[in-house]
This record gives sequence, structure tokens and C-alpha cells, in this order.
Amino acid sequence: YPIIGTRDRDASKLFYGVGFAHTNFRGRKEYLSFELIRGVDPTILIFHNNPILNLEHNIFGNFKMLIQERSNRSVKIKADSLSFKTKLLSATLGKRYSVFTRLSLNLEWKQIKLNYEVPNFVTSPYFKDNIFTTMLEYNYDSRDLIEYPSTGTFQRFQIYNHFNPDVVSAYQRFFIDTRFYKPIFGKTVLTSRFLA
Repeated sequence: YPIIGTRDRDASKLFYGVGFAHTNFRGRKEYLSFELIRGVDPTILIFHNNPILNLEHNIFGNFKMLIQERSNRSVKIKADSLSFKTKLLSATLGKRYSVFTRLSLNLEWKQIKLNYEVPNFVTSPYFKDNIFTTMLEYNYDSRDLIEYPSTGTFQRFQIYNHFNPDVVSAYQRFFIDTRFYKPIFGKTVLTSRFLA
């Protein structure tokens, strides 16, 4: 499919390219996509999701690769010629323990590199940050529908660990999303959500 558009609603910032997406690659409900974008903020993106890496053990996984160069849009740092290149590699491996329950581990490397030195823009002293992230995720989803559920429970717990070896810096993040859906009468549904 063709890709064409403008950045920041500015007609002079044109980007264009081509993309490919296959929702049933190899006839196994695998999702495979590729995008090549030129012009402003050139991008290469490859993504592959395989819901059945191993049928016997209910193993699933996905892979993502991104290379992108973006120009400076900061209103605080006045540097029109500044740009930064992002490289990203991400892989996820998970297991289904039941129809409703999944556990997965994601490993990610992300590099942000400036085309010249700007003080306090990145944390490392080498014009670039290398950030390694591990993410452990637990999912429980018994909803009858994803978009407009009327009954069931959705729970997602995520633990992130971010590490930058250039400055020996690490920090953790935790994410919780819990939702409940219960029909009361007719088409009325009582819902509640806790997000942190």
C-alpha cells in the first residue's frame, strides 16, 4: 500500500513510501508488516507476530525492528539542524497457560543518537543513549468482547526494568490495569477500572 502525508500539518514536510501487511502469513494467523518511508523523518519498520511458535507448549512471540531519523521539534532547544536517529530491536516470548491467561517476557534495545552534541539532551556523554529494557507481563482476559464487553474481567500487570550501561543507570516501572464488567439488567453493564 502507498504511504504519503505531511508532518506537523506542514505541506513542506512531506513524507512518502510503501508498506506491506499480511494478516494471515503462512496461513497461521501470523501478522507480518513492513514500512519504508522517505522524506521528512525517514523510517524503516519491520514487525512479525506469531501466535503459535510452538503449538504443543502454547508458545507465542513477536519481533520488531525500527530505524528512524527525526528532526528537532523542541521548543526549548533552538537547534533547527539537530536531528536524532532511533534504532530499536524488540523481541517477545510468551506462553498461554489457559484460554484466558498469558505470561510473556519482552527484551528491547533502543539507541537514540544525536547528529551533534547538545548538553543535557541525552544522559550519556557520547551523543547517544543505549537503553536496554526487560518487561515481564501477566495477562488475564475473560471478556466476551474486546471492544464493547458486557461481562468478564481484564487484568494486566507489567514490570519494566530500564538500564543504560553508558552511565550505569537503571530504574524500574510498574503498571497495573484491572477492569470488571458485570451485566445488571437488560443492556446495562456495570464497569469498574483501576489503573496505576
